[in-house]
Order: sequence, then C-alpha cells, then structure tokens
Amino acid sequence: MYFKKNLFYLAFSFAYAWFFFVMTPFPAVSQYGPDLSSIDTLLQDSLSNFHFPLLNPFSSYAVIIKRNDTIIYSRTNGTYDENTVKPIYSSTKWLSAATLLSLVDDNRLSLDDTIGSFLPIFTQYGKGRITIRQLLSHTSGLSGYSEQNYENSDSLSLAQSVDSIAVHVPLEDPPGSCVNYGSVSMQVAGRIAEIVSGKDWDTLFFEKIASKCQMPHTEYVKSTPSNPWIAGGAYSSLNEYMNFVRMLFDNGVFNGATVLSAQSISEFYKDQTNNVPVKYLPYPFSPPYHPYNADTIRYGLGNFIDVENPSNGYVEHISGPGAWGAYPWIDRCRNVSGMIFTYAPITQVMYTYFKLCDLVRRKCESICMTGIEEKKYDRMNSSGVVLVHSYPNPFNQATNITFNVFRHVTVTAAIYDVHGRIVTRLIEGEMDAGRHAIDWDGRDERQCEAPGGIYALKFNAGDYRVTKRIVLVR
Repeated sequence: MYFKKNLFYLAFSFAYAWFFFVMTPFPAVSQYGPDLSSIDTLLQDSLSNFHFPLLNPFSSYAVIIKRNDTIIYSRTNGTYDENTVKPIYSSTKWLSAATLLSLVDDNRLSLDDTIGSFLPIFTQYGKGRITIRQLLSHTSGLSGYSEQNYENSDSLSLAQSVDSIAVHVPLEDPPGSCVNYGSVSMQVAGRIAEIVSGKDWDTLFFEKIASKCQMPHTEYVKSTPSNPWIAGGAYSSLNEYMNFVRMLFDNGVFNGATVLSAQSISEFYKDQTNNVPVKYLPYPFSPPYHPYNADTIRYGLGNFIDVENPSNGYVEHISGPGAWGAYPWIDRCRNVSGMIFTYAPITQVMYTYFKLCDLVRRKCESICMTGIEEKKYDRMNSSGVVLVHSYPNPFNQATNITFNVFRHVTVTAAIYDVHGRIVTRLIEGEMDAGRHAIDWDGRDERQCEAPGGIYALKFNAGDYRVTKRIVLVR
C-alpha cells in the first residue's frame, strides 16, 4: 500500500522536523506588485489545518505566487522550504497528462483515439471504445478506483496492472456520460504511452517533461516490478513543480525551448467533460469564494477548471491539486501562477486554498484581464477615424474588425499576446476614406493556430490610438 512505500520518508521527515524545526515562519517576500500581506494572516490562521500527526506535526508549508515571472509572494513555515521533496499525490495527474500530450505533439497518438486500438484486451472485455481524452478527463465510464488496487500495486508491472483493469474493473457508465474522478483511467493512459513510445513510463516522463523543465528530483514512486502510479505517485518540490507551471503559463515554452505545443496547452483550458453530470469529484458543489458562484468545478486533462466566466466561456483559473496538500494553479486573467505546498488532507486545507486564491483575485483586480484596457469613443477624433467593433468577440474561427476612415490616413493594426509579444500584423499602410474591415483568423505570423486566451488588438490611425481586448476560444 502507498503508506508502506513511504514509511522511510515519514520516519526521516519526523526526525528531521525534531532537529531542525524553527517555530517562526520564514518572512513573506512581496517586494513587487500588489500588497498580499493579508495572505500572511490567512496562513497563520490556517496552521491548525496544515497540521497532521506524523506527516506534518509542525504545520510546515511553503508558498510561492508569481505574476508573470516575478515572485510577488513567498513564505515558508516549519521544516519546509522551496526545495523540500515530498509526495504530491494527485498533482501528479497534471504531469501525466502533459506527458501524454507530448506524444500527441509527436503524432504518436490522438486524444480521440480509442484504447482498443492500442490494448485489444479492452475490446475483448467490451471497453475498447473509450478514448484517451476520456481517460484523462475521468469520463471513461470505468470505476474510479479498483477494489484490488491494481493501479497502485507494487507486485505488478504497469502492463500487468492495466491488463488486470481490463479484465476485472467494471465499466460502470457509458463512456462520456459522467465524471468519475479516480486513478484507474489514468493508469490505462500511462500504459498506452509506454506502448506508442516504446519506453517505460519513468524514462518517458523524464525525457518529455522533467529534463526539459529542470525537474531533476521529480519522479514517480519506484517499485519492482515497475508499476508507476500514473494518477498519484510522483514526488516533487515547490520549485521544481513551479518550473512545470511556468512552462504551462508560457504556452508550452521553458527557458526558450518548446516542451508542449500551444495547441496542447490549450487543451488544459477546456472543459473536457462536455458539462456531463458529476458522479464524483473531490471538490465540493458550490465551491466557496468562487467569483461566479458556480455550482461545481469542471475538469480538463489532468487538471481542474476552477473558474470559467459564464458570460463568454473563457476559462480564467485552472489547478492541479493533490489529496495531501499540494495546490498548483494558474490565473491567466491576472497573469498569476502559484503553489501551496504542505502535507495534510485536502479536506483540511481546501478552504484555505479557495480563500487564498480569492485574496489574490481581489488584490490583483486592477490588472485583471491582463491589463488590456478598452477605450470607447462616441465621436470622431481628430484623425477622422472611428473604430467600430470586432465581431464575434469572443470568437473561435475568425473575428471581423470594422472601422470607418473619413480621410486618407496611415493605419496599423496588430494582435499581441498577454506578455506584449506580437502575434500577427493585420494591416500596415495608407488607407482611403471609407468603411473598412479586416479579419483575424486566430493564427500567428507563421500561420499556426494561436492558443485560446485573451489578446490585445492595437489599432493606430494618425493620432488615434486604441487597444481592444479580444478573446479567442479554442
């Protein structure tokens, strides 16, 4: 069982805590950006929630919050710092889904491939039509967990564990009909990754994700024979996992190298459940401190869709929480990412997570929606130009931008991402008087599809300047 695997870790952590425990938390760092000192009070008030006998007797935690690539808040307590390595449980799912998506980028598989084409034994037992997308979004119809604990058995190989799932784990619901969170489906996905890559899971994860994101101490639990727990078996540190989060935040790029394509990154920001009923998710219905008072949180691929704007369907906040105290998240409306790193049951710390994210939303509200400000004009300016509107907005395939020019003028229009980098130039040149229209088809200058998200249309005509927010939904 998992506790047995971690017995040495628990004993070592307990001894370490006794010898090196310091009662006073390491001071918070908040030199740049909004005043987040209210988080200090929240964390201090939550010490009893972080406490858990043996596993975390001194309420240890480490927290980092970044805006873009700047740390705007950092705090540690007890025996933890940013480099402490511990089990991250279900925060593993995000890493595993990213590993599968790297194979999609390599054209080794598609998210909509059926598992029977890779594992005929599932077809033999009437489960072959499940798709990889359904495996990663917990909509496969399979039981969330196996009674025999195949997905976490240290007496089976990954291949044996998945064959056992095919034979013995029931298909409780039609594939795609409901969300049933668990470990079984992702174990199957991990085995498919081994088959199409020709590599064992640990090697594949290291080559595709860990080595590229500078995560040398992040790895899955080792056992003999090798049966990595794909949904919950990884160890990591705050700093290393934040490298992974940073890669996601930067559209799949880490330190200038592409880890995942922008298209794959966009999959994390989609409700992959198609709004089907929730049979089981570890989050409460009507989650507290939700900015839109949602009835439930949805699911992507190995990650939660925490906040979706109901007016336009734009996903603002995603996360990858673990059952025992890891909570990484991205709030792309505010260019914020962060992680809480502790060791206590999610039932004890969940409300602290929600409250902390709410505090960040409130304190960073002035830069919400990436700081792109729309300017409205109700009369013609001195350049004789009136920017009318872009429609549709939000858009999926293309948006049409119309404007009037009442005299000959030089016009430029370009699309920028949230980091101020140019995506594509739409027009640059002299224009005669009249009504004009330009389209943006959601592609960059290389004619590659831009990922879903918020963009800025910067429109200039003479002394007329306007920046308009455009939302691309993928």
